[in-house]
Amino acid sequence: MPASDILKIPAFSGRISELRSQFQSLSKQYPNFQPLVALIQVEPSTRKANKSSVIIKSVLEESGIACNLITQKIATDVQSLLLDKIGGLNSDPNVHGILIQLPDDSICNSASIYDAILPCKDVAGIGNESLRNDSGKNLPAAAAAATLEMFSVAGKTVENAKVFILGKEYIFYSISEILFSENAILTLSKSRTEQPPPGTIADPADCEVRCVIQFLNSKNVKPAEIHCQLVEVYGENLMTDGMVRKWVRQFNNGRTNVYDEARSHSAGVTQNLI
Repeated sequence: MPASDILKIPAFSGRISELRSQFQSLSKQYPNFQPLVALIQVEPSTRKANKSSVIIKSVLEESGIACNLITQKIATDVQSLLLDKIGGLNSDPNVHGILIQLPDDSICNSASIYDAILPCKDVAGIGNESLRNDSGKNLPAAAAAATLEMFSVAGKTVENAKVFILGKEYIFYSISEILFSENAILTLSKSRTEQPPPGTIADPADCEVRCVIQFLNSKNVKPAEIHCQLVEVYGENLMTDGMVRKWVRQFNNGRTNVYDEARSHSAGVTQNLI
C-alpha cells in the first residue's frame, strides 16, 4: 500500500495531524529541536529493496519527525555490525528513537539486537527491558498500543475479554504482556502462515489479532467481535497495493459461507504496518 494511501486513512491522518501540531509547538519553544528516528533496514537476501522502510519514513516525516534510513546488507558478521551501529545511535544525543527491521531469513540473534536498543529510544518497544517497563517511562510496544487503541475505538473493555493472537513470538509477546496487565484472557498461537489449528479457540473470541501475512477474509475470519490485522511487508510475501485493495474488497463484500454472520457483526478491521 503506498504511503500516500496510508496517510489518508482517518485513524492515521487524525493522529498524524495531532503529532505534527505538538512538534510544531515544541519547535516554537525550542527552535533547535528536531526529533529524529534512525531506521535500520537489514535487507533480506531474497530481495534488494523493502517498501516498508519507505512507508515508515513517509509516515514519520509527515508527522514532523526526521528519519535517517540506514541500510545493512546481509553478511556473516551482520550481528556484530548491527550491535556496533546501535551502540553508536544509543550514544548520539541527536537521535531520539531507533527502529530496526530484520528479515525472516536473518541469521542474527534477533533478541540480542532488539535488547541492545536503549529503552528510551526503543520505538517498537519490544526490547526485553522495554517490555518490563519497570519505571513506567519506556515507550510502549507499538503493536500492543495499537491493540489497546482498537478496543477503545470499538467501545469494548479489555478486562475479561477473550483474545486470540496468531503470529510471530516477538510481536505477540508484547501484545500479550499488555493485555495480561489489563486482565484479558488470552490464547496464543506461534505461527506465521498456518491457519489456527482446529479447537484452538473453544469459544468465540471477543478479539482476534493476526500478525501474519495471510489476510483476514470472509472465509477464514473467526466469529470475533473485533479483528485486527498487523501486516508485515517482508520477503517474497511483499504486499502490493492491488493485494491490499483486493483483500479489503473481499472482506467488505463477503461471500456466502458460515462466517458471513460473524463477519457482519465485526466491529471493524484495523490495519497497522509494522
